Amino acid sequence: MSTLRLPPGRVPHLNLQSLSERSYGKKAVIDLSKSQKPSERGPAKKKSKGFVPQNKRQRQALSTLQILQTRWPKAFSKVQARVRPLKVGIHEEILAQDASLGARRVEQALRFWTQRLCYLESLLKHTQRLDLHGAFVEHVDDASKMAAQHALQTKRQKG
Repeated sequence: MSTLRLPPGRVPHLNLQSLSERSYGKKAVIDLSKSQKPSERGPAKKKSKGFVPQNKRQRQALSTLQILQTRWPKAFSKVQARVRPLKVGIHEEILAQDASLGARRVEQALRFWTQRLCYLESLLKHTQRLDLHGAFVEHVDDASKMAAQHALQTKRQKG
């Protein structure tokens, strides 16, 4: 059996069309003639896996947030374009409807939710706040918009 030797910096490119055309029984011949240098393939694409929790507190906040998203999908949308500002004091409404979550866990989840870029941007875009059922209950005040603008600038400077 021979070993495949490529020039330095060359990576074999698997051509699936030629693989399917050249299949012989159980053995397949792979066409390695179209190898490319990494620079010829363009920049490597990063696969976004979303937010990866770094510690126990973040894992708890994410798990609580998933519960909130399944229980109240209109208030906690999974689609970033549908994220809307929540009413002030919504944690009290959540605890009134489901005390088993615990005040601390709800506060951590809401802190995580309200510090996201899409939430801060929604404070700037939209004029009304939602309750748990998706109904508009109050207006976003100017102080909240200024705080969101400042938080966005800070987050973008940190990178």
